[in-house]
Amino acid sequence: MKIDYKGQAVLGDELEMTTWIDKAEGVRTRRNTEIRDGNSEKIIVSAKTMWCLIDGHSKRPKRFTAEFI
Repeated sequence: MKIDYKGQAVLGDELEMTTWIDKAEGVRTRRNTEIRDGNSEKIIVSAKTMWCLIDGHSKRPKRFTAEFI
């Protein structure tokens, strides 16, 4: 996981969050997230995280379906 703090927000600020998947391989995906100031649209936080889907019954990693992605 990588998180870059590029600014700050305070109580009462209006924020917008966008998230998207840019890479999916087998059981893992890389998800990107940006949090922006709702007024200036300046990026406050950007993050990249790796996700792994776990089957609820077997508790083992499971491939992401095209529908999920």
